[in-house]
Amino acid sequence: MAPAFSKPVDNSNASNPRFRAPIPLYPSPVETPTHPQTFKVKVRLDPDDASSKYDKTYTCYDPKDAETFCHMRRTFEEYVEHRPLTTTTSMFQGMSQFLCGEAKDNWNTIAEGKDKNSKDDFEQALNELAIRIMGKSGKRDQMRFMNKNLGKPKDMTVGDLFNRMQIMQKDYIYLTGKGEVLDDDKLKQLLVDALPAGFRAAMDNSGFEWEERTLEEVRDHLQAIERGQNAWSTVQPRRNEDRSQRNKQSNHDRPHRAEGQAPSGKDKCGFCKKPGHTEDKCFKKKNKENAKKKGNERVDAMQHVDSDDDLIEELDEACGSDSEN
Repeated sequence: MAPAFSKPVDNSNASNPRFRAPIPLYPSPVETPTHPQTFKVKVRLDPDDASSKYDKTYTCYDPKDAETFCHMRRTFEEYVEHRPLTTTTSMFQGMSQFLCGEAKDNWNTIAEGKDKNSKDDFEQALNELAIRIMGKSGKRDQMRFMNKNLGKPKDMTVGDLFNRMQIMQKDYIYLTGKGEVLDDDKLKQLLVDALPAGFRAAMDNSGFEWEERTLEEVRDHLQAIERGQNAWSTVQPRRNEDRSQRNKQSNHDRPHRAEGQAPSGKDKCGFCKKPGHTEDKCFKKKNKENAKKKGNERVDAMQHVDSDDDLIEELDEACGSDSEN
């Protein structure tokens, strides 16, 4: 897997410092040959107890990038402590045994001109080997990378991020050249900057002054925020799921409505076809019936008088009858 937040290491250009990637946030697996060179030695489980020796097998290193070189340096220091190697001469020999391939050839060439009894010469030889692997500006390149690209991957917890950054802090001393000091204050700043903006907002809202706290206190507070976010992200989907389940159950419990039937709790008029009332209470039907009734009454009245002449004749007959009397 290629290192995250940095270009994959291209070993074909390892001799060109411009192609050497810095230590990534995600550690890339140390490339091991199909048939790696190994050696077995007796080491002490307790460096101060000569009777605690046991056999341990080490894999030889041929580092091509800063990350693998730093991994080699950490493993070699463990080897020196538990072997133990107490003289500078044994350290020169031990490093030659620890390396293979191009790195071993470079080490042997560098060691030829050094005083095997001088610890300063041994440290200088290690620095020259590092320059051949990562160039002269390892510290500056690493700090530039962290200031610009460092960010927490989604699947990395705050605790894992903190542990990885502490390893990067320890490895920083093995890098070449001069650069900004990677102390706890700087690591604390990098840790906060690497997290999503929500973490800083949560600290500000709670009044947590992270600049004045220790690195471990900041880590603990960020982990508490993370636990709260994880709890909410677990509860919220569950709430949505429960709400959806309740809605489904509510719909299931409702009586089935036939096609054309009004919604539950509302009657539908058979006359105007509108919901909310029955046909016997339909004002539209009543208005139509009243209008029809009034029309019928007018027709009945007119049936007694066929014309104006009939009306006059009826009046004359009434008047004649009165005069005879």
